[in-house]
Amino acid sequence: MKFITIFIIIVSVSFAGEITNNYSGPKAGKLVIVIRGFQSDNGSAKVAVANSESNYHNHREPFIGLTLDIKTGTAETVLEDLTPGYYALKIFHDADDNNDLNTNFIGYPIEDYGFSNNASGIFGIPSWNNAKFYFDGSQKIVEVDIN
Repeated sequence: MKFITIFIIIVSVSFAGEITNNYSGPKAGKLVIVIRGFQSDNGSAKVAVANSESNYHNHREPFIGLTLDIKTGTAETVLEDLTPGYYALKIFHDADDNNDLNTNFIGYPIEDYGFSNNASGIFGIPSWNNAKFYFDGSQKIVEVDIN
């Protein structure tokens, strides 16, 4: 009887270990962001990473905010351990490093800017649906052209 009880415990533990080791939940991966087309290397690239429509429209509190150096007209970074989901990027060239997108007297940007999917808007920023992309948790390269 002891033998049967011990056998059942050993088999149960070994199956439980297999189930745990084969878990295939959401994985975290690398998102590589490459931004091209800066007119100069002055200042920095400001990048807002949004993970929802609401924080895409919140200009002061992004999901992730980054300040990147510009070298030979390009800025790059890698986000490690990013979970799968929908994301969107908003970027501008903060040429004078004042932490604001400079505009003219009618509110039109005078510093270069860009969005993921190279999306554009008619009167303001493009919609979340036009700028968002899906990150599956493996590795993805997102390239943005600054205008």
